[in-house]
Amino acid sequence: MSISQFNKLAFITNIAFLLAMVMRYYPFLPGTAFQSALLIGGLVLSPLFNVFVLLANLYWQRKGMKQFHKTIPLLNAGFLLLQVFLLLTGILSLGNTNS
Repeated sequence: MSISQFNKLAFITNIAFLLAMVMRYYPFLPGTAFQSALLIGGLVLSPLFNVFVLLANLYWQRKGMKQFHKTIPLLNAGFLLLQVFLLLTGILSLGNTNS
C-alpha cells in the first residue's frame, strides 16, 4: 500500500470516529455488527492510523518526496489533535462506565 492509500484509510476511520462520537449521544442500530465495526474503527483504529500516517507523512516530507494532495493529511492531523484533546480532557475516556 502507498502512503496515499493509508491517508485515505485513516480518513475513513476518522469518519467512523465522528459517527462513534455521535452514537454516544444518539445511539442508532444498537447491538448490530455495523455498530460494533463502527465503534472499533472509530475509537480504536482511528487514533492508531492517525499516528502512523502522521509519522509516515513527516518521514516522506523529510525525504523530499512530493505529495499531490495535502488536504487529507492535514485533516488526519487535525483529527489526531482532536482525539488527543478529547482523551486528555476525559471526554473520550477509556474507563468511562457512565452510559
